[in-house]
Amino acid sequence: MCGIAGILNFEDEPVDRRRLVKMAESIRHRGPDDDGFFTTGAFGMAMRRLSIIDLNTGAQPIFNEAGSVSVIFNGEIYNHKSLRSDLEGRGHVFKTASDTEVIAHLYEESGADFVHLLRGMFAIAIWDECEKRLLLIRDRLGVKPLYYAVHNGELIFGSEIKCLFAAADIPRSPDPAGIDSYLRTQYAPLDITAFKGVRKLRAGHLISAGASGFETKQYWEVNFPSIHDDIGEAEAISRFREMFMQSVEMRLMSDVPLGSFLSGGIDSGAVTAAMSRLTGEPVRAFTIGFGDEATGFSELDEARITAKTCGANFHGRLVRGEEVAACVERALDHFDEPFGGGLHTFFVSELAAKHVKVALTGIGADELLCGYERQKKLRLIQLYKKLPKKVRNSGEAAVNLISSILPGSGLVDKSGKLERLSEANAADLYFEWISVYDSAARKKYFSKNFLEFSENAGVWNTARNTLGDSLPSNMDDLISFLELKTTLADDFLNYTDKMSMAWSIEARTPFLDHELVEFAARLPQDLKYRGNTSKYILRKAVQGLLPDEALKRKKKPFFLPLGIWFRGPLKPMLEATLLSPDLACAEYLDPEALRSAVAAHVENRADHTWRLWSAMLLEKWLRKYIC
Repeated sequence: MCGIAGILNFEDEPVDRRRLVKMAESIRHRGPDDDGFFTTGAFGMAMRRLSIIDLNTGAQPIFNEAGSVSVIFNGEIYNHKSLRSDLEGRGHVFKTASDTEVIAHLYEESGADFVHLLRGMFAIAIWDECEKRLLLIRDRLGVKPLYYAVHNGELIFGSEIKCLFAAADIPRSPDPAGIDSYLRTQYAPLDITAFKGVRKLRAGHLISAGASGFETKQYWEVNFPSIHDDIGEAEAISRFREMFMQSVEMRLMSDVPLGSFLSGGIDSGAVTAAMSRLTGEPVRAFTIGFGDEATGFSELDEARITAKTCGANFHGRLVRGEEVAACVERALDHFDEPFGGGLHTFFVSELAAKHVKVALTGIGADELLCGYERQKKLRLIQLYKKLPKKVRNSGEAAVNLISSILPGSGLVDKSGKLERLSEANAADLYFEWISVYDSAARKKYFSKNFLEFSENAGVWNTARNTLGDSLPSNMDDLISFLELKTTLADDFLNYTDKMSMAWSIEARTPFLDHELVEFAARLPQDLKYRGNTSKYILRKAVQGLLPDEALKRKKKPFFLPLGIWFRGPLKPMLEATLLSPDLACAEYLDPEALRSAVAAHVENRADHTWRLWSAMLLEKWLRKYIC
């Protein structure tokens, strides 16, 4: 695990090693154990290493026998031993025990096609000296990040955006599409970032670059077939259990201590229980709750019960509002962009870093197996759409019934909200549903010019144009597809990487083994969501690993009680930021509307938690990076 960075000059100008040193130093937190550099004329690359496997000989870059192929790599290749055995049988000679060296020899054998053989998480850079070509590859689901920019005749890449700014004087101009996406969903999807000219390499994609330029290519896609596999419930559960256990076992590969991030839910509980079963040893399990005035947001008690059942060593702590106020600036430094989530991962990683260097997480199960409440809510809206118009207009009983089971998040205004949502197609419906600033809020809070831009170039317009023909026709599969391709890759995995790496922790995701993902995508919907039971197949597959109480436990949202803290320890920060007479975000958000929202929230007349949180972080980001 590490951070990677590099520069390719299209005009054949030599790359100054000092620039690479600056890039590596900017991401020292990702790899505090070692660094490495390589330059050859118009190309240079750098890395910072967090030593996880092959502690003695795994330094990067790593080369093939002839020295013509050089590799730097962020992540883990979990099947590297079997790949190595095959390569040795073909005559390849290895100098290290690292998974990185396997990549160099695989590239010799198969060129870019070798990526199809990998099981793991990765951001890879390969320099081919013979062809004078650079290959950049990001893993299938987007567990590890990779950013790039083209500036002054160079392709510059790195694990974090700050790498790019360390390498060159790239203009720090906000990208309106990135700002719009962030305000809607608290993240920027697909290849978008908040900076104009800075892009993400999308999950499942690669870049091939040479003196004449570069091209981007998709090498993997998750496919939801129109006709699902009909293998029978018993076999499906058995195969899911087998694949899940294998995925966990592969992710136990480590030469350093490892543990788990444990909440009170079934996903991380299943991972922790599987770890205990496979190792036969107590697992170090780490949990945080949110303190004093917000104990209702804590899952410490539930996680402690799960840990005891699994025989895990439990480590838990409460986080208070004062601690959050003190760390917001640091978290923003690690994100480089305005970003709405992830502070819970920041704190649990801080706790884990005192004991381990690797932690397995339960992230990904909800997206694969319809685990979110919004899946049910979106289904109900689809039912509402089928009601005759006159029933929707006058049938108070129907409206009230459906409205009563929609989340009380401030996004629902009875039939008005239902009517707006019922007019959208399923994909638009998804993005409107998850929007912090939904269509009604955008009209109220966005500045006039920015609202006009937003209506014409919103997040779903971008997603539709980018994803194109990949969209499944079945609504439930479509929502899972969008979860995997946007919210998971660009929100949850993004903050999991950034916040764990802030503490030099490697986070691993057993539910996102691509073979398990492909298998789950082919399953019938009723094996994922049956009646009111979400993640049905997972609950059946881990019976015997987890207690019945954990299997039946209702999913609880895992977030900080910011709304409460905005009336307490976070109030000074909120008011100092959004009540400023000279708001940097005035180009995007109406200052008077924000002031009214702050007053209403602080006085407990309304709940504007997530809109205020999003606006506050945008303002802080603009002041830090743009103004």
